[in-house]
Amino acid sequence: MTKFIARLTAVSEKIANNTLLQIITGAFMMMLPITMTGGFAGLFNGISYEPYQKILTSFGIKPILSVIYQWTSGTIGLYLAFLVAYSFAQKKDISSSKLIVGITSFICFFIITPYTVPSEPFATSSLPLNWLGSSGMFSSILIAFIIGSIFVLCKKYHLRIKLP
Repeated sequence: MTKFIARLTAVSEKIANNTLLQIITGAFMMMLPITMTGGFAGLFNGISYEPYQKILTSFGIKPILSVIYQWTSGTIGLYLAFLVAYSFAQKKDISSSKLIVGITSFICFFIITPYTVPSEPFATSSLPLNWLGSSGMFSSILIAFIIGSIFVLCKKYHLRIKLP
């Protein structure tokens, strides 16, 4: 039994010391207040007790809870695009430009998010919110790692744009 515990401890130490998992863990820890707010809004909005739902509807609280949920838990991929890149920059010793890395990842996530461009010249287009939520989490994490790696390479090889 002690051999099993020793092996399990060794494996868990390797997993805990994995840099990529530490970056993702750091990003999720920074996002914890947003996630908790969305969770409580979804919980209070989803209680299926009929008198309770009538009270929420009569006071106009139900649409407010829906909006809170949509812009917290419903857009988790959007927050992860910034926070994973920010955490990556902190971990990989480019913390002087961590805000720039996060914003660049955020913008690149918007660039790859699919949306339809209207065919009429002055019609407005809208960004579908379903790609900003949990369905966009994997792509936002992947983009954040790619953008962070590009910044690390630029720092390693001293690639900079100098303006007068």
